[in-house]
Amino acid sequence: MEADSSNFSFHIKKQAIMDKKYFVYHDEKYPIDFDLLKKNSRYFYQNQGKFKNVQNIELINEEQEHIKLSDESIKAFISCCQNEPCSINKS
Repeated sequence: MEADSSNFSFHIKKQAIMDKKYFVYHDEKYPIDFDLLKKNSRYFYQNQGKFKNVQNIELINEEQEHIKLSDESIKAFISCCQNEPCSINKS
């Protein structure tokens, strides 16, 4: 009896987001998978209860308005926290 040496290939598709929330900055919404964010961010893991019933997470409050974020930096942060490739430039 010969051993079966067949190879099988498979691919697991990216799963649907179960806990979708949005970062909001200047009325622009950036979708995030909150489950991945909790796994990759100590802040969101430790404070997940604050965001349980929150759909939109403001990145900057009125007191922090002097802080300016670029669209590119927000997307890079989200990509990093969502286990996606990301890049950052010096500016």
